Amino acid sequence: MQSFSLMALPFIAQAPAAPAPSPTAEQLLDEIFSGKGLGTGLGLIAILIVAGLLVQFISYWIASKVVATDESSFANSVKLWFLYLLAFIGIAILTGVLFVLGTSQDSNWLKLLGLGMGALLTLIVLFKAPMQVYKIGFLRALGFLVIAVLINAAANTALSRFLMPAAFSGKDSPFAQISTLP
Repeated sequence: MQSFSLMALPFIAQAPAAPAPSPTAEQLLDEIFSGKGLGTGLGLIAILIVAGLLVQFISYWIASKVVATDESSFANSVKLWFLYLLAFIGIAILTGVLFVLGTSQDSNWLKLLGLGMGALLTLIVLFKAPMQVYKIGFLRALGFLVIAVLINAAANTALSRFLMPAAFSGKDSPFAQISTLP
């Protein structure tokens, strides 16, 4: 037994030091509300959220300029975004209620009905909302959605290339600190 201990001694001596203790949830909340440390990271996250919203509005606006020149305005793109937001919140609540009811009653058909209705309502809202806001037909609404998705994907890719590394890299980033919570 002693010979094994002596053989392990060089490996034990070279072992790295124990990592610094990670901050507790209370310490992180104190930093967030005091404006120290995490404040700049949270500010960057807020910038990312606002930039994402602006990208969404601008992509709707540009797509509306292509397919509906009469009714295209930035105000209508904001109106469409809020319409989508309210509709999808309602669809999520309805789908969730039906799914919970199906789970509580052990009814697979009720769960499938809820998920199917949610999917169908989502498709209807995706097409009907731009048709109502911009007063366009189905094919133009399809074109609107394709153009808006392409613009959104390109702009969000650019945003993620330039802004996201600052939010996710380094030991002082908010995500790195939150991921080390006990």
